[in-house]
Amino acid sequence: MDKSVMTKSFSERAKDRLYEAWDAWKPGYADWVAWSNELYHPDAEMIAMSGDAPEVFSAYQSKMKGFRDAYDMEMGVIERCIVADGVTAHTYRMSMTPKGAGPEATVVIPVTEFNHFADAPRVRQADGRQAGTGDRGVSVMRIIDSQLHLGPGQIDTTLASMDALGIDSVLVDEFWARHPYGHPDFFEPGRRLPGGAWRSAFPTAETAALLHEDRFATVVRVDPDDDGLSWLVPALAAEPHVKALRVLPTWSEGAARAFAEGSCDRLFGLAADVGLPVFVYTPGRTALLRGYLRRFPALTVVIDHCGMPQPGLPVPSPSAEPGDGRTHPFDAVLSLAEHGNVALKWSHEQVVFGSEQYPFLGTRPHLRRALDAFGAERIMWAGDHTALPGLRWSEVLHAVRDNPELGAAERHAVLGGTAERILRWTPGAGAADGVDPA
Repeated sequence: MDKSVMTKSFSERAKDRLYEAWDAWKPGYADWVAWSNELYHPDAEMIAMSGDAPEVFSAYQSKMKGFRDAYDMEMGVIERCIVADGVTAHTYRMSMTPKGAGPEATVVIPVTEFNHFADAPRVRQADGRQAGTGDRGVSVMRIIDSQLHLGPGQIDTTLASMDALGIDSVLVDEFWARHPYGHPDFFEPGRRLPGGAWRSAFPTAETAALLHEDRFATVVRVDPDDDGLSWLVPALAAEPHVKALRVLPTWSEGAARAFAEGSCDRLFGLAADVGLPVFVYTPGRTALLRGYLRRFPALTVVIDHCGMPQPGLPVPSPSAEPGDGRTHPFDAVLSLAEHGNVALKWSHEQVVFGSEQYPFLGTRPHLRRALDAFGAERIMWAGDHTALPGLRWSEVLHAVRDNPELGAAERHAVLGGTAERILRWTPGAGAADGVDPA
């Protein structure tokens, strides 16, 4: 056996086994029986077709023959998992469609299983140690929403929504109102400095992170014209809840020209020095990032909102990479993947790719192209539902979580693993050493 497996705790090995098995699930009855015999103990208990009463797996397996003859069945991803006292408890959803019927006839059934394992190599030499689960349990897949706008009075309701959806953590970009003083680059809360720059404030995000350090963290908007950058950036990096900086350098034509000429060099250099990644929103103008990626190879840059042009912005539609009928504007974004210090935030995809009806099927080919270019380890999901009127948080999450075209490893990386690594955000660990996305 692999020594690295032997050093894992029972809870880690059990979750690994579930995770791997779920990726290899078989829909046909005979294949499913062989698959399930490798995973489940005959005496495992589950609550599924029996309503609220548990039944042993051997009885459930026999009963499933009739169901599988009558229905096409698809098993959803594991949503929650707890390991305690040598037993795993996990939940998922099963979709059932009568044979020959259309998708409108599909019903979705929640399933809860309480399981101990058959003699599988990954877990048979359990060492009896168990991971602490806390009040909320341990998620097989840590889900991090890497952009959420938050304001006063919204912490408790946001937490309740997160718990309901199975979202473990969110990165808060505090946002109250737009354009104080009529300036397109200024977003409240914050204040205008004597030199004319804007310095953001983030009282709600900071409060949320102090009260719930594993659930909330902060990305701080920084004005590259702030005269205090030399002390501000290190001071922000010293705050455990500040995980990244954010800049919107092409929000006006003048700002875009300045960005092309290096207006963010000082900010990017300071961020690289302290190990803070920088989220950069340059809709339709990602080509302007290339020089920065070359000049600051130690800096992790995250391209916001797929890097694509968006309707309704105060800056005219893109001039840097408009597409010509033969190439797609997304091609320019994907071409930046050759730089190992850049990652992509998969967000606003419904708007920028023109697919705004759940489950946003038109976005899937673009996500696959992004995965092929960047790799899942350099793509992080953001719902940003607070900036997308008409779209529900649950919809933007499930569109990725339940995307059947994603492998399990890809899903884990996009929905949380990439953000966890780039933001150096491990639950209960406080500040950690930075890791770039290369």
